[in-house]
Amino acid sequence: MSARLALTGKHGADTQSHDEMALEVARTIRDNVVKGVKPWSGLYRSTIIISSSSEWPEPDFVFDDQHKITYGFEFKPPNAVRREYILGIGQALTYLNQFSFSTLIVPKVAEGFEIAQYIRSLIKKMPLKIGLISYEPNNIYKLELVVPHPSKPVGPLQKAATIGKVFWAFWMDESIHEFYLMMQESYKRRTRKGDIKELVFKTVFEKMKKGETYANNRKSRKLTKNLKFSSWFLNYRLPFLHCGLWSADGKLTLVGNRILSVGDTFGWDSVQFRNALAKAYLENGRHLLLIKYIWNIQVNAVNKGVPHAKTKDYLDFMANELLKMGFGKALRGVRRNLQAMISLWGGGFNLLKMKGNGYYFPKFGLVFDWGKITTILQTRYW
Repeated sequence: MSARLALTGKHGADTQSHDEMALEVARTIRDNVVKGVKPWSGLYRSTIIISSSSEWPEPDFVFDDQHKITYGFEFKPPNAVRREYILGIGQALTYLNQFSFSTLIVPKVAEGFEIAQYIRSLIKKMPLKIGLISYEPNNIYKLELVVPHPSKPVGPLQKAATIGKVFWAFWMDESIHEFYLMMQESYKRRTRKGDIKELVFKTVFEKMKKGETYANNRKSRKLTKNLKFSSWFLNYRLPFLHCGLWSADGKLTLVGNRILSVGDTFGWDSVQFRNALAKAYLENGRHLLLIKYIWNIQVNAVNKGVPHAKTKDYLDFMANELLKMGFGKALRGVRRNLQAMISLWGGGFNLLKMKGNGYYFPKFGLVFDWGKITTILQTRYW
């Protein structure tokens, strides 16, 4: 079974979530670009990677050509009502505030109506400076370029977006306890006007420097004295946005407030709080999609007899496979990011089975606790 089929089902539209379909469309376009398939290779550089932006408004996926040109995409799934596709026009237009180009992706037909051609006529007549791609409702891999994006960059009309190095929510050196403290501080300042993100983190940062926070293994966190504020602030600001824990001004969202209430009720180190935060990462932060891709890569590797018997070899192999799929900029960066994910999924959220003192199973890879993941996804926290 190929990784694509294992993730998507027979036609790629029956069993997938919105995010799964969006990323598979992104992969299909990128594969065609890399292979030199027209018209896609004429629209994008072969250096494009599939990424994301945690800033509002947030596209469904982002192309970064690594040459200062960015592309925001709004993907609409099949079987939606017609007005949903019309709303997509407005969403695509807002991405021009922060991205060089913007493209809307819709099915050819919706409710028996040729929605792609209808939107095409609107784009052409008004005119609107966005691109349009359509797909067969029962086969998301069958794509057609309906309207190419303009030949020259349109945006950013407001400011350039902060682009992630990968499509999933960032995690690097943070702790669950510090996440909880961030939520508490944000809630305390909920009535304060303006952007409170930096103010919130300054309070937590002082506690980090004094050794007053805890690591994910429940031990006192010992950090170096020369902590760089800007780097650590970025480490927390990005995932809080990507996972939908706070809004652009640093005030907690509904999701953030509900997770905080779980922590206040059961404690920051409780299974309940860790599971609630895990759900935000799995769903909003797209870690579930990353886990599915990793699982499928592993299964395919076993079927093909691809050797790796040590953790180091496995990390090198997996990082390289993810890079081939367009998920990341550099091998070293993806590998380091993957190590951080394993630390989070294992010691942070307890989503991984253990082999001895580690999480790597020789000649296979990571073994996920699918039962726990399912339970977390089915539990209503917000």
